[in-house]
Amino acid sequence: MNDLLVVDDEPDWLALVKLFLGQMGEFRVDTRTSATDGLAALGQHQYDAVISDYEMPGMNGIEFLRAVRSGFGRIPFIVLTGKGREEVVIDALNNGADYYLQKGGDPRALFAELAHVVGRSIQLKNAGETLYEREQRYHDLQNANDLIQSVALDGHFIYVNNRWLETLGYREQDVADLNVFDIVHPDSLPHCREIFQRLISGENVGIIEVVFKTSEGRKVFVEGMATCRMNGGAPQSTRGIYRDVTRRKVAEQKLAEAEEFNRRIVESCQECIKVLDLDGNLLSMNSYGQQQIGVTDITPYIGTSFLHFWQEVSPEKVSETLEAARQNRRGQFEALCTAVTGESKYWDVVITPICDARGIPERLLATSRDIDERKRAEEVLRRSERELKVLLDSLPTGVVIVDAATHLITDANATALALFDAPRGMVIGRHCHNYICPATEGDCPITDRGNTIDRSERIAVTAHGEEIPVLKSVAKMHLSGRECLVESFMDISDRKRAEEALMRANRQLNMMASITRHDILNKVTVLLGYIALLRERVNDPGVAQYLDILESTTNIIQSQIEFSRRFQEIGAQEPRWLLVSDLLPYLHLPPGVRMLTDLSGVEILADPLLEKVFFNLLDNSVRHGGSVTSIRVYSTGGPDDTKIVWEDNGTGIPDEEKERIFRRGYGKNTGFGLFLVREVLSITGMTITETGSFGTGARFEICVPPEKVRIRGPAAPSPSAGTGDR
Repeated sequence: MNDLLVVDDEPDWLALVKLFLGQMGEFRVDTRTSATDGLAALGQHQYDAVISDYEMPGMNGIEFLRAVRSGFGRIPFIVLTGKGREEVVIDALNNGADYYLQKGGDPRALFAELAHVVGRSIQLKNAGETLYEREQRYHDLQNANDLIQSVALDGHFIYVNNRWLETLGYREQDVADLNVFDIVHPDSLPHCREIFQRLISGENVGIIEVVFKTSEGRKVFVEGMATCRMNGGAPQSTRGIYRDVTRRKVAEQKLAEAEEFNRRIVESCQECIKVLDLDGNLLSMNSYGQQQIGVTDITPYIGTSFLHFWQEVSPEKVSETLEAARQNRRGQFEALCTAVTGESKYWDVVITPICDARGIPERLLATSRDIDERKRAEEVLRRSERELKVLLDSLPTGVVIVDAATHLITDANATALALFDAPRGMVIGRHCHNYICPATEGDCPITDRGNTIDRSERIAVTAHGEEIPVLKSVAKMHLSGRECLVESFMDISDRKRAEEALMRANRQLNMMASITRHDILNKVTVLLGYIALLRERVNDPGVAQYLDILESTTNIIQSQIEFSRRFQEIGAQEPRWLLVSDLLPYLHLPPGVRMLTDLSGVEILADPLLEKVFFNLLDNSVRHGGSVTSIRVYSTGGPDDTKIVWEDNGTGIPDEEKERIFRRGYGKNTGFGLFLVREVLSITGMTITETGSFGTGARFEICVPPEKVRIRGPAAPSPSAGTGDR
């Protein structure tokens, strides 16, 4: 049974040591709570070994060791240290400690190791071995996780432990041929040569950080302590204890590389990035941010309140944003920042927390994005909208903006509201057909028929149900990122009343002209009858000549009266939408003549006499075209430049006659046909010209104003479309 003295200032630790070692049955354990009490116990009782903590008040473990060696000789002495205290280990061994152990880890493993070390120390003492031999045997044990080496003055190894061999990848038989500098990486070689010289000169070099290399050349980062064994002031050998910190160094290097990479990311970012403390004071700013505020050295601004940088935003808003970030939320505001150069820009600022490992904010990250162009564009847009609003409200025509997808009114000017006799809130958001064109719901010329522009007379309805005639124009355009219909309209009630009055007057005039014409024609008929009777009774050639003149004059009078009847019909009826393909004179085609059509559902707002236009064009082709066998009628262009083309394969019209044929009285027959065609078309603003080539056929082009044409959905084929002869 061996007697042990255990000295530690922790009573709970002493109780635990006594319990573990006492129950092994090999030791009697005596405990003291200070080195002073331990020395007193050694003076009263003979112990086989001493176990001492290093950290103790008054006298520490090394001082206690020196006192024991001075007063009680070579009694085995084991030092207990905390982790990372290599300098204590070196100091303890240099002052004659037999072993050292680190506290911590599994208690059972620690106390088992302690019992083994104590037992081994007592055996060595009883066997009478020298201190140097005990140290060498100690280093041969597997109780050390550190790299331990003893080196001769010529640099050759005296001893290395198993951990040293395992870490550096050498076999025990390899060590004899190695020099200490063979295991040092070139990066650390100059430093290690200097340290070795300082060691053998007796200098305390403190903590050493060096890079070893394995047998394969791989780097091993170590740190630890080294001392030189002296004898009579002369160096004998060096002794070092090192810990492998490669993982930590690699991690630190990767961390440094990651930090450098992140720094480069921040520096290359085209946004102003600032780091703030939790009070909102500036800690750092990236290069782009410094460039934007016009500084090359941010140092004078470090510690400046974040509020200092912003204008056109309330301090309360900035403080609210900072507080949101402090509460682990995202804060945001937009504000103006003026650089030291005087240039001002708008920025979108987002503040987020930078949290520690527990998720608690420890810094704030402020990221500012340049939105100056957007803000200034928005201001220009707002100003333009205000100016447009003033302009629209000053227009004498009503204007409404309609969402093309929903047909809901999104805006209306003052004139439109006055026409509808409704407040703005009653109009905006309502379906456009509640106020404009109620009869055409589901048949919109733009969205349903596919026209680009529509100009036509429509009906507007007031909030009280009153119908008002308007002249309306509609166009499709994009406003604020969506497709809209811009509808402008003018009240034409006065014009319509004037037109109605004029039509009433025309009807009365036409009635009177019809009665007068009827009476004159009756008289003309009587006159022609008497002329015929006179011809039967008069044989005098001179008188017959006079009768010829009278008859010719009377026929001219009759023809002019007939022309007045036909001309009177022009404009007598209100224009209406007519499907062109339904007006063509298919039934009047002479045998051997075919008509081909391609009118694609074209409708024209025209006088109902438009049908006679095409009848006269057919008469012109058949009567004056020579051997006409084919007639084509088709449309060209779009809604803005529609033309109706009539062309035949006859002889055509000479260039010098292309305009004359539309004059009244010109031609081989009555001379009224093409003249009346032009007059009928002109009622609704249409024109007609002859553009054919003489010798290849006549070609008449009817130009239709955009507001007088529209395209109906897919039209059914005309009865004569194709190649059949009529």
